Amino acid sequence: MLTPFDGDGGALPPRPDWTRTDWLTAREDADDQVVTLLAPDRGELVLTETSLLGRALKSRGRLRFDAWSDFDDTSRFGGQLVATTWLRTAIDAEGYAWDSDDLAAPGELFGGEYYTGDVNLVAEVISHARGTARTGAGAAWVIDSSGESHFGPQATVALDANLLGPATAGFEIDWGAIGDDALFRWRAEFGWVWGLAEIRTGYDKVSLGDEKRAGWFASLLMRY
Repeated sequence: MLTPFDGDGGALPPRPDWTRTDWLTAREDADDQVVTLLAPDRGELVLTETSLLGRALKSRGRLRFDAWSDFDDTSRFGGQLVATTWLRTAIDAEGYAWDSDDLAAPGELFGGEYYTGDVNLVAEVISHARGTARTGAGAAWVIDSSGESHFGPQATVALDANLLGPATAGFEIDWGAIGDDALFRWRAEFGWVWGLAEIRTGYDKVSLGDEKRAGWFASLLMRY
């Protein structure tokens, strides 16, 4: 969490937008303890970095935990870490465990108990009080029910928007290939900020060749 103070060391009154630091332009001072956040509509604010995770990773970012279901025979649990450095580059990593009553046919990767995920290096191309956009590339992976690993390249684009009041929205697209199969995934969600946390719900669909999984999810998002 970031604790605000004025230039003379006096405390400033709390304001909701200080909890949304990932939407502000950040600059780190030489002592690695104080950062300056430049809000486009509020001028310059000086804040003390007190987040242990932020200090450990030398970044600001978010953790997301998902529960997903197609309300038929498949469920999924997992999450995402986005760790953004002061250079506006970030590591975007996701991992999911799937459990399906539908066993994989010969040549298929989705079925039974299997795992998917990706790791990307992304750049924050838009940073504003009303939202952010990031894009980059990396690798996607699948570990099938037999334990065999499959990898391939992918690109990613993600948008996060601050709507009216505490309402938010997000949209993500991943596309690439694993082996000879094309990979495409999209995710659309709406959320509500509650203190330092955010509750989101939405729809997520992934396609790998002729295999498809689509369903609804609920997620808890924490920022640091």
